[in-house]
Amino acid sequence: TRQGLPLSVIVIDYHHWRYDGDWAFDKTCWPNPKQMVDELRAMDVEVMVSVWPMVQNKSTNYQKMRDQKLLVTKFGSKGEALYNGYSGYIYDATLPAARKFLWNAIKKGYVDYGIKIFWLDACE
Repeated sequence: TRQGLPLSVIVIDYHHWRYDGDWAFDKTCWPNPKQMVDELRAMDVEVMVSVWPMVQNKSTNYQKMRDQKLLVTKFGSKGEALYNGYSGYIYDATLPAARKFLWNAIKKGYVDYGIKIFWLDACE
């Protein structure tokens, strides 16, 4: 940099995915994440991605998570809980199966491309 400060990490934040709950890069905007990670790593720069707990019903993971009951439910109800009026749901971090599901999605969407640093956002 102009100030002589080294660049060591680039944070890829909110909405690098198509829908909340995809836990993967939107291929339209990020056509080759592995190449990007490799090129940055060759310059001694790591990639950090933000991971959010919300899941929209258009997400590739929504139906599977709903069917497996991995989403937060309203107290005394069988339906999913909307997040503060937001049009999405939240994965249920209290369930080991939900944590495993999320980790597998993160591994497929990020770790397999060489990403090792995560910013857990939105209070998860």
